[in-house]
Amino acid sequence: VEMSEQTFDMITELLGAGVPHIVEQILQSLDEKSLAMSEQVSSIWRDVVEDLQIWKHMLKHKIASNPKWRDLFMRRGWNKHLDVRPAEQISRQFYRQLHHS
Repeated sequence: VEMSEQTFDMITELLGAGVPHIVEQILQSLDEKSLAMSEQVSSIWRDVVEDLQIWKHMLKHKIASNPKWRDLFMRRGWNKHLDVRPAEQISRQFYRQLHHS
């Protein structure tokens, strides 16, 4: 009997189950490298990271917890971009690029 290989996409399943807050918690617990890699899994995962503004959340956390990040952020004038809504007013890659500056 030949076994077929099946894949399980936890992020898509959780979104389909109507629990995006769990997806958000999972993605927010990732480090920068893992988050960047998660965006490469599929266009759905990339869109989820963007829609939930995970990079923005990560930046806010770094700014709140690290005085060097806070100082850099303020000196470069990036603070004006943290509370811009809706997210579409800022380029899709903006927060990721700031994070890697």
